[in-house]
Amino acid sequence: MMKKYVIAVCLALVSMACGGPRYVDYFPYHDDGRPKPKVAVVALKDACQSNINWEFSEELAQGLYCDLMEGGQLYVLSQGDVEAPNGKRAQYDFTTIDAAFATDFCEADFVAVLELIDHAVVPYDPCTKTEVSNPKGKSCLQAILTNVRVKVVDVRCSTPRIVLCEVIKSLYPLDVGVRVDSIGGMPWGSGAYYKTPCGMAHYRAIKEISHRLEDVIQCSR
Repeated sequence: MMKKYVIAVCLALVSMACGGPRYVDYFPYHDDGRPKPKVAVVALKDACQSNINWEFSEELAQGLYCDLMEGGQLYVLSQGDVEAPNGKRAQYDFTTIDAAFATDFCEADFVAVLELIDHAVVPYDPCTKTEVSNPKGKSCLQAILTNVRVKVVDVRCSTPRIVLCEVIKSLYPLDVGVRVDSIGGMPWGSGAYYKTPCGMAHYRAIKEISHRLEDVIQCSR
């Protein structure tokens, strides 16, 4: 069963990295002519130390772009359009409760701001499928933990409003015998990366964030 799961995940990862969305999903309208909500994805620089040697924010932005566009329910603005609207991005403080910055993303209906705040290998209880805070005396596996702070702002009206502000936690259990110091050894972008524990852990995190964004934005329409 685990072997089949790994194969399925690998195929999906390759699809995300290489195939991307279908051609029809690049259009900002549904087949019946209804406009799709336009979303700007802003992935901030990683706010934590990690055992990977690349910016997860870049991997996150690309992965979310492909996954959300492939879903066909949202239209995600290209990173070129998001990088510096009106040349002001460097002036923004995305971490406060003030959502006024979102008005500068004039092409978007929603702005999703994401920031990696935790990336670590932690003790993991396979029975409860949770992180173990005090593993002493317990038989635990290990898992890759990613915590991403997510804020979604609705900018369709004159006063932007925050419709989501939460930390999305993802845990990916490691097989017994996986060396912790090898987790970030195969970098993102290399062909073999998508078969590594890190690649599959990041894929899971991106899918969970993507589903949450899609649900929140669809409910806010």
